[in-house]
Amino acid sequence: MCGRFIFFVVVVSLVGVVMVEARDLPALKLESAQGACAVSRLMKSMYNFVSSRNKEAQEMYESVERMYDLGRVRIAQHVLENGECDRMTFFVLFSQRIKENMTRKIRGLASAGVKLVGAAGLAAGRLDEFINIFRHSWHVQTTHIYSTTYNHTYSFCLRGKGTKPVDKKSIVDCFMNDKETDDNGFVPVDGGDVHWLDQEDMGSLLDMRLKLVDGDPRDEHGQNRSCMLLSMDGNDGYLGKGNNGKKVLWADGLLGVTSGNKKKSGFTGSVRSSSYSTNIMWEAKPSSSIPVLKDFVVRYNDYRKLFDEVKHLSAAMTDDWTVDHLMKYAEGIASLLYKPEELDVLLSVDENEGNETAEEDQRRLRLRHTVEPFVGLNDRKQEWLAQYNKELVSKEFLAAEIQLCRSAAELHLRRNRWFFEW
Repeated sequence: MCGRFIFFVVVVSLVGVVMVEARDLPALKLESAQGACAVSRLMKSMYNFVSSRNKEAQEMYESVERMYDLGRVRIAQHVLENGECDRMTFFVLFSQRIKENMTRKIRGLASAGVKLVGAAGLAAGRLDEFINIFRHSWHVQTTHIYSTTYNHTYSFCLRGKGTKPVDKKSIVDCFMNDKETDDNGFVPVDGGDVHWLDQEDMGSLLDMRLKLVDGDPRDEHGQNRSCMLLSMDGNDGYLGKGNNGKKVLWADGLLGVTSGNKKKSGFTGSVRSSSYSTNIMWEAKPSSSIPVLKDFVVRYNDYRKLFDEVKHLSAAMTDDWTVDHLMKYAEGIASLLYKPEELDVLLSVDENEGNETAEEDQRRLRLRHTVEPFVGLNDRKQEWLAQYNKELVSKEFLAAEIQLCRSAAELHLRRNRWFFEW
């Protein structure tokens, strides 16, 4: 009887100790980690994204360059008939201007791409660091009575399945594999796959992936998991007595933790605000509030803008080669076909009682008739490109230059003979 009483007292004492030690120290829910990992993986897709877009831009440039080379050869070989030389001259000059502009844009694109990949790498690093710290912050307490295992109590800062800490399988976007023994398994900065289309609004995409369904980042709305990373109160928090009363930011401001006599709950709001309404805050607008993500969005938009400009220049030689498009350059085209005095006559219109609109319509109609024959140049573009051989074109152009040189030399020789005979 005495032994049973002593056993009862011991058990009650143990339970009492556990109850006294139990504190309101919540963990993060799995959804928060999955969102951070999804964004981290997206960041790591930027290397392949930039590489593929740079290659595409270079291919567009090479297509314009081929058309330019073929046009020059046709002019040099004197194979043009009945005024086609004027049209081909414009085509070559126009493609040369496109080439020059594309060269500048592609140089800028390469520089912007380096900055984008760098910004993405910094953002991914902050997110991975956040995940890594919370993922490894756990322990299990096993209670034994004699030789029999009595209970397993898990304490953790990031919940996985059931009441256990998170494992790699639950946040697979962060890792190359799901082997728990591999501690260095994070996706590398060049390991993300380009499995998504260009985003017109990258900021909205990031905000969507980091949004919490109910706005509360805590697991089970604050159930105690003995996670000191989410507390700054007295000796409970991981800062202990060194707590200075200010907030701590995780992942550059994705998550904020503060102290004080606030409601013990989590909420979505402005992590960088001067005060919190709750002890734990999840950022509501990460793309515009978290420095590394904000910088990434700026770099992404800069890169995408330059790439779109390269595409626009390429389209000027292909899809946009229409009368309406060429009308933007109508006066330049006309200047190739007419002498200055003839151009003045072309652009002069009959006075229409001061009706400037009618006069402008008349001028545009004349220019349109001048431009229309140039549209046919694009119809033959595919034929030219199908026949394109870089080495052959180079040889043909060299032969044409040599022939031109010989013609000039023969003319010079004839002039010298005439001089000495005279």
